[in-house]
Amino acid sequence: MQHDPVDSSRRNFLARTAAIGAAAMAAGSARAQTGRRGGRLVLAAPGGSAGDSLDPRAFTSVYHGNIAYAYGNCLTEIGENNRVVPELAESWEWQDGGKRWLFELRRGVTFHNGKTMTSADVVWSLNLHRTPDTKSGAKTLLSPIADIRADGPNRIVIELAAPYVDLPQVLSDWHLLIIPANTTDFNAGIGTGPFAVKRFVPGQTVEMTRNPNYWKQGRGYFNEVEMLAVNDAAARVNGLVTGEIHLAERIDTKTVALLSRNTQLVVHRTVTGGYRPFVMHCDTAPFDNPDLRRALKLAIDREDYVKRVFSGFGRVGNDHPIAPVDPMFSAAIPQRMYDPDQARSLYRRSGHSGPIVIHASEAPYSEAIDAVTVYKEHAAKAGIDIQIAREPAAGYWSNVWLKKPFCVSSWGARPTAEIVLATAFKSDAPFNDTRWKNPEFDRLLAQARGEFNDARRKEIYHRCQLLIHETGGCLNPIFNDFVDGARANLQGWIPGNHGLSGMRAAERMWFAS
Repeated sequence: MQHDPVDSSRRNFLARTAAIGAAAMAAGSARAQTGRRGGRLVLAAPGGSAGDSLDPRAFTSVYHGNIAYAYGNCLTEIGENNRVVPELAESWEWQDGGKRWLFELRRGVTFHNGKTMTSADVVWSLNLHRTPDTKSGAKTLLSPIADIRADGPNRIVIELAAPYVDLPQVLSDWHLLIIPANTTDFNAGIGTGPFAVKRFVPGQTVEMTRNPNYWKQGRGYFNEVEMLAVNDAAARVNGLVTGEIHLAERIDTKTVALLSRNTQLVVHRTVTGGYRPFVMHCDTAPFDNPDLRRALKLAIDREDYVKRVFSGFGRVGNDHPIAPVDPMFSAAIPQRMYDPDQARSLYRRSGHSGPIVIHASEAPYSEAIDAVTVYKEHAAKAGIDIQIAREPAAGYWSNVWLKKPFCVSSWGARPTAEIVLATAFKSDAPFNDTRWKNPEFDRLLAQARGEFNDARRKEIYHRCQLLIHETGGCLNPIFNDFVDGARANLQGWIPGNHGLSGMRAAERMWFAS
């Protein structure tokens, strides 16, 4: 490995990644091997739609993420303490100042159809997300890649136009599953994961059976797993209480106190970088007016909002997506405060008159209708009339999100600031749900990707966050905790950067009895 004159902590991290990751995986497996095999897990999560597909390019919700990590694997995994560890890649190293990465692949791994995984499958799977017409949420993450090629059956080489510090973390993204080369029937769900797909009904259920040849020791204990798409929060809670559901993602925070008194249940609270914004299309009137966007951001009482809507399960947001738990978070940006007088003045200056319509549903999160209702109350004190267009949960992600000019959104945490910013704010990102396009931001993001010095990198990310805060269409009042419910006899929970143990509960957990 070439040792460039970079920040020592970053250099040491890169040089020792494989060894640290292997040790972390071994330690995690050793602990998980105390698990008990057997049983049928029923898991419920929001985000299902009649248009669902098991094509990794089509994944958009936490429901899809849970499915992805149950039937497939990526090259890397985000383990405990948000640390990247090997998955289908045993090790990796960088060369040429971080512009070339070599990934050694795990040998002897087979797909559910019996085919042995090789470098050809890895190259093909990653390139799915790089075609010019792809709608994959990972397209922007892979945009710095110039070429991916096989170097024998068990190694791939990734060439970059410029250094890409976070590439190992990026390759853990749940879109980037490794599947057999030249797959045409994506809904068969052929992967290398702990469970094989037996039955798939879009927007309703995925039934899976244990993969007897799963390569990870101490993972994949259940005989069967059923993943239910349940967009209604009350239905998820009711199923949990009756025992029809064993794991439920995104419990309504107002039910936590009641559920905590039930000795048959456990509530898991995970502090992450997830956030739940209201998103405005910056290229669509009236939200193309900067004064109006700023008025709407000043018209919400964030402290009151976090307390009343989320029962305190979160931290106040500041209209950008990088949370205080992220080492690249900028504390130097002044917190935007509730100022109805200034909001009224800016709103008048924008020239807009009449109501502002926000589209909402419980599909993004169970408190969403309460969220916009409280916001409407706050904004009224600034003379801004917020009208709520309540949308059905079914089809929200396909019919409302990315389409309506002002709506409720929800983002899970990502392992690095780069992934957060590139996925949702880069000008050409397919999931840029504010349609905010800023050339200076794009330039800074590209600069940060190749900056190995952490202090200099943090300064670049400060400027990225400031641009979004000042001019973007992201009204982010909260960095939310993930609150999930489980039956008490489920063991093996490991906190992750998403709900349900980093969306890997099916792989990691087991029934104690």
